[in-house]
Amino acid sequence: MLIGIAGGSGFVGLAVAEALLQQGAHVLLVDIKQPPEAALRFLGEHSGLGALEVQVADVTDPGEALQALKGIDALVCAAAVTSGEERERDRPIETLETNILGFTNLLNAARHAGAKRIINLSSASAYGISAFEGDGDITEDGTWPKPNTLYGVSKLASEGIAARLAELWAADIVNVRLSAVYGPWERDTGRRDTLSPHLQAATLMFAGQVAVLPRRCARDWTDSRKVAQAVAALLRAKVLRHKLYNVSAGKNWTVADWLDALVALRPEMSWHLADADEESNVDLHGLHDRRPISNERFRNELGLDLWLEPGASAQSFLDWRKSTPGYWQG
Repeated sequence: MLIGIAGGSGFVGLAVAEALLQQGAHVLLVDIKQPPEAALRFLGEHSGLGALEVQVADVTDPGEALQALKGIDALVCAAAVTSGEERERDRPIETLETNILGFTNLLNAARHAGAKRIINLSSASAYGISAFEGDGDITEDGTWPKPNTLYGVSKLASEGIAARLAELWAADIVNVRLSAVYGPWERDTGRRDTLSPHLQAATLMFAGQVAVLPRRCARDWTDSRKVAQAVAALLRAKVLRHKLYNVSAGKNWTVADWLDALVALRPEMSWHLADADEESNVDLHGLHDRRPISNERFRNELGLDLWLEPGASAQSFLDWRKSTPGYWQG
């Protein structure tokens, strides 16, 4: 079984590739850029019985998308531009071209390739301001999406495109809303304006600086390797009962918890909350903490727990960083 990963050189794409290779899958990474050598070296050394191919292609070009995905049996759509306010204001086409037009090209190419299942990696950003309104957990059917960024709008649009084409083509296309991903394989590629606070703080701390947070920042932070396990489980399932799943740790915890765990393992590092007259150097991408996103639908159907406690997560991050020299810094 050949599984294509569009956006395979990026953060989540590489995490999914790692999980699939360890399960013995044949993986094809498709991206406009060649994956970093450090990533290819690690994946090659830890692929188990799996096999890895790489295809450099621009998925916003219909012809290139068709050519790149020939022969695939399944597709994970992880190609996206995560836009911040500056990119939205000055270069809105970049976000929409990749996240909507490029995504539609991918679906069409996967259909012509005969892919049996397509996983659209959407985002909790599709919930938008609904995530900050009301009480209780955010659920797939109980929370109405109100995206308030171009990124959120584009991801919700991708879900609608996927649902409509799945109906027209009688295709197995599943939307997955990823929530607050951080951890191994994240780096600044220029395609993601909203780097996790964990990466921002760790970058400062490994450079011998003190990370300063404006608040503890509670969210359902989800380790990238847990996300990858979830995607792999969705690909393996013979039948899926739903067409939309939240993928989330399932409960809120804080960036501060993770930094405390990191400092416990590396005592020479330091962070603190900003004093009243002190400026923070970590961007939390918002002034307020949002409600937790429920993973009950996914957990009940797939039987996989996506929570990873901070100590284990911090240790996993340190081990990964040590085993991929040059990747993270690059």
